Amino acid sequence: MDKIIQKSENINPFGGINFIARTFKKYGIPELIDKHMGERPSQADYKYSDIFLSLAYSHYGGASCIEDINYLREYFAKSPLIKFCTSDTFEYVCNQIKRDNEVIISKSGVTHEFNRPLHLNRLLIQSSLHTKQLRKGLYYDVDYDNVITVNEKYDSKRTYKQNTGYQPGVGFIGKLPVYIEGRNGNSPAKFKMDETLEHMFSLLGEAGIGIKSFRSDSAAYQKKVEINNETYDIASIDYCPFGEKEKYRVVIQRRQRKDKQMDLFAQGAYTYAGIITSDYEKSDEEVILFYNNRSSLEPNFHYLNEDFNWKHMPFSFLDANTVFMIISAISCVLFEFIKGIYSKLVDFVQPSMRMKRFIMHFVTVATKWISSGRQRILKVYTKKNYKPLLC
Repeated sequence: MDKIIQKSENINPFGGINFIARTFKKYGIPELIDKHMGERPSQADYKYSDIFLSLAYSHYGGASCIEDINYLREYFAKSPLIKFCTSDTFEYVCNQIKRDNEVIISKSGVTHEFNRPLHLNRLLIQSSLHTKQLRKGLYYDVDYDNVITVNEKYDSKRTYKQNTGYQPGVGFIGKLPVYIEGRNGNSPAKFKMDETLEHMFSLLGEAGIGIKSFRSDSAAYQKKVEINNETYDIASIDYCPFGEKEKYRVVIQRRQRKDKQMDLFAQGAYTYAGIITSDYEKSDEEVILFYNNRSSLEPNFHYLNEDFNWKHMPFSFLDANTVFMIISAISCVLFEFIKGIYSKLVDFVQPSMRMKRFIMHFVTVATKWISSGRQRILKVYTKKNYKPLLC
């Protein structure tokens, strides 16, 4: 490289976000947010939709922290489609709309902290319904699990893995998060899980979403077959857990250990597992296969941590960070929505794309807003055909 010629022309390298904003406007996403959250004070410069979508656009531009909103904001100063707030405004509003933690002291004297902003969870569910990724009156399989988010926040506590962080609980329908509850790191999944599930089921029912089956690990309460090329012995028994009268089915599975090592208690070289269920219609094998599909939850958590910055929580306390997690999850739901639309219109977007690849193939396109004949026109510098997105 012998020479660099620098021009001050305002070219936006993240031009694909303009098309995303247009799609959101077309499908009424800002109206959905503002209707649910209500109006801000008359002197406020930004609506709730401006603030929530500023975070979403920062994700779609590859941001790794809240302050990156300010960097992207400079490129969209002349956009008629997007009103970027500042990172300070985003943080201020999150602290305004947060809910107080619920503090519970266990019988052993341990202090547990929960954060359950039901108003934001309602918006999270409505974002999937509004975009028709979920539909009222239909029944879905619902998964629930807790994940440790390692951090050194002011109020974070030590987890059972001996690191420090939070342990939020998340409900999913497929890849879509539908319920998020903040928990501090010292609160294991089984503690007060009945209340957690009651909140989640209640919100889903309130929204008209039916639950066909619910799936969780042992925190919520396994004849011979071949599964994934491994041979298991399985059997099914009835069991009344915790001395209660209500009966459940337990499907027991055992698999011979590869090292042939004898177990001191079971007196055999086997690994055992049990699945408790209220489903008496599925066969033993069907119960095991259904439960094993929970493995899809791990990629869901990785998705939220990496692509939507759950691993970079911006606040010092659980209450505000729970707000951040839910708004980020709404960004995730909207991301799945736009991929579904665009993949049918252009060949450089696929529904399975992760954020990094989507940014490379769709978002990073040079654009510039120009005025012509009393119109604002988006000038796009690329050989790719973005015109189908205007249909």
